Parts: sequence; C-alpha cells; structure tokens
Amino acid sequence: MNSKIILFNILFILIIALVLSKSLLGDSTDMRPIYSFKDLKMEIVPRQTYQLPVKQSIEIFPVLVDNAIGTTMDNAISLLRFVDNQVEQEVLKKDFDPYIEGVKYFVKPFSKDYMGSLQSGRILLFNLKDKTHRYFRPLIEPEEHFIEIDVLDGEKMKFLLNIGRYINLDGKRVLDLVQRIYDLSAKPAIELGAYPMGTYPVTNGGSRQEYIMKDLIFMVDVGTKPYQYYALDSDFNRIQHPLLPVVNTHRDLGEECLWEVHPTLPFAVVMGRSKLWVITWRNVKTEVFSIIYRPRYSWGTSFSYDGKWLGIRDIYDDYSNSKFKGQYVVMPIDENLPHYLGNPISLGEIDSEEEFYWTVNPTSIVSYSKPNLIFRWVIPTIDTQKTH
Repeated sequence: MNSKIILFNILFILIIALVLSKSLLGDSTDMRPIYSFKDLKMEIVPRQTYQLPVKQSIEIFPVLVDNAIGTTMDNAISLLRFVDNQVEQEVLKKDFDPYIEGVKYFVKPFSKDYMGSLQSGRILLFNLKDKTHRYFRPLIEPEEHFIEIDVLDGEKMKFLLNIGRYINLDGKRVLDLVQRIYDLSAKPAIELGAYPMGTYPVTNGGSRQEYIMKDLIFMVDVGTKPYQYYALDSDFNRIQHPLLPVVNTHRDLGEECLWEVHPTLPFAVVMGRSKLWVITWRNVKTEVFSIIYRPRYSWGTSFSYDGKWLGIRDIYDDYSNSKFKGQYVVMPIDENLPHYLGNPISLGEIDSEEEFYWTVNPTSIVSYSKPNLIFRWVIPTIDTQKTH
C-alpha cells in the first residue's frame, strides 16, 4: 500500500478520535484546574466546641430541624440543639426500642417530620413532631440482609433498598443482589418494583447504586473491567444521562468514582485519584474541570440541603506521628460561574477522620469527636459576586 495512503488513513483516524473525545469530554482546556488546595490560602471559619455530659461514644445523625442534630444517646431519639455556648438535649422518646442506642446506619434526611434508621431486618421511621414510630420488615427470604437504603422521593416516602443474600453457586459462595423500591407511606409497606442484579463474588460486593437523585438511580457494575456506570429511572428502565459518557470514558476519574449530583443545577462533582472533577452539562454541552488536592487517606463530598454549598472532607496521613490530619472545605455554589463553584473556604485543620453533617438554619457543618466533643462551623453568608 502506498505510504501516502497509509499516512492519510492514520491522520484520518486521529482526527476522528479527537472529534469524538471532544464531543464526550468537551474541549481539553475545560479540564484545567480551577483551584488547588495545595497552595491556596483559604479563608478560615472559626470552630465552635461543645462538650457532652457522656463518657462513652454516641451516635449522631443529621435532621432537617433548625439549628439541631439528632442523637441516640441515653437509648432515646433526641435532638441536640445549639444554644449559645452549649448544646441542650431534647429527649423525644426514650427506651421504646432496647437497641436504638446501638444503631449505626441512618437514612439520609428526607423530611422535616421524620428520621429513619436501618436495623437488623427492619427499618425504623420515627416522627420527630408527634413522637410516634413505625417498623417495616420488607425482607422476603430468611437469608436476606440489608446492604443500603436510599431515598427516591421523600415526599412520597419512596425508598430504594439494596438487599443481598449469600448462596452457593457451582460450589462457590456468592452474593445474590436485588434492589427493591418500597412505598413506606402505606401500612403495610408496598413493593413498587424489583431489579435483580445477579450474583457476584463475595469479595467485590457486586453492582450497587452509586448515587441517588429524585427518581433517578446511578449504578456501577463492578463485574466489568473497567467498571461501567449506567442510570435507571424509578421503574428500573435504563436511561441516558450526560454524566455517563464522561465517567465511562475518562479513566483519570479512577476505577471506582464517587460522585454527588447537585439536586437542581446541571453539574456533579466526582472524586478521582488526586483530583476533584467537576462535570457540567449546561445547555447540553458537557464540560470538565478539576480541583487539585493532596494525596489523601479518605474523603467525601456532599451538598448542603438548600443546595447553596458543597462540603468536602479531605483527610490525609501524617506519617510523622501516625495520625490522621486534614480539613473540611466548603465552596459556595454560584450559577454565574461555568463550573458553579466559588472560592474554597477552609474550616481549619482537623485531627479526626469522622464524617461531617450539614445542619439547617443556620447552615453549618457538625462533626463528632469521640467520646464527648461536638465541633461546629457556622457557614458565613457569602456574596457570590465575590467568589469569582
């Protein structure tokens, strides 16, 4: 074959690949870093410290109640209200469940009236206003157990349950997974649909939901290499979403991405190996931006309940003394910016790897340090015109 023809074919293939990559990921300049946590001098929000009258570790959980956080201390459902320089415990109901103090898994806040928790074989819904409670036992087979519970529609009390059971298949112990949607407003609960996910080796946990929005389920199939992501509606039909071409083709995002999709605006943040990626799909066009941070031990992101802030938990190893160090960072949401994220604000260095929780009115971040300290950062009101 003529060498000129071969060269032409190679150039043609390269041009096609470039066009396809730009159509999927936007122009490559969109992937430039917009911030770097390594050398950025951030404004610091002062920390407030509260001491609890306890000697043993407790559990706290977020609630959509003004200026408060929930707790199961003293074997009760209580609110810890922030009053001046102290927290006041408001006991809502005590000793109604002998195991309530040991609950570790709480449902993401979905209503001003309710909190929910996942216990062995049952779900608890507790009414924060009239102090009544109900239990639901949706497991069908004796061998089934809960893996996760997520909120599909808080107003309609629609929940997605990830349920597994161990079975023997061809002489091997595997995890058989199914997802079921329940209407928990009904008595008894009504199953609205089921989605069998197949069997997976016990070691990898199988396919599971990665992030849930209202009536939208993002899934990752860890049975594929590299992992593949897909989306389902609340009837378990596969649907298209602008995020999917990016996370399924952009390998820099990591083998297993963790993401948060903004509840109302067309963008998401995705945790990669050494960067936080910001993916937008405003006016159909998909663009990708990045934020650089140092190598970390653990991390996490979440949006405030009013959608006006992004919180980032950045914990890294301090090898000099074998302790974890890090920081919480918040970023205001600004619709006028192409990437939606305003200048980062640090909440200062922390020496604990505990999760953080959002509270409402005022918007603040709360974390718990065992056994008896609660830290709180009240997020300042920001003029988004100054966050550019």
